Amino acid sequence: MRSTTGDNWDDIADWWAEEATTDPAFELDVNPVLDELIAPLGPRVLDLGCGEGQAMRRHDRWVVGIDLSLRLAHRAAESGRALVADLPDLGALRTDAVDGAYSVY
Repeated sequence: MRSTTGDNWDDIADWWAEEATTDPAFELDVNPVLDELIAPLGPRVLDLGCGEGQAMRRHDRWVVGIDLSLRLAHRAAESGRALVADLPDLGALRTDAVDGAYSVY
């Protein structure tokens, strides 16, 4: 069963994808913080709330993106692996599948 939250994100997926790729705040504020979060992680990482996959495209790592929204996860899958899941249910991943995780909220 999909959550109500995921359904709402599907409703605004196009807006979010545009916002995340054109809003200068991402390049000026969000992406530098993201770079700091990802730097110490191992080569296999989990992007919690991957949205349209911006962070997945930004770093040369093995990344699995997880998002509530099927529409956003579909866009993220153009940049790598992406799953639709509600947190904290990460049952689709093996325990040792990733070295670290990050989320930009």
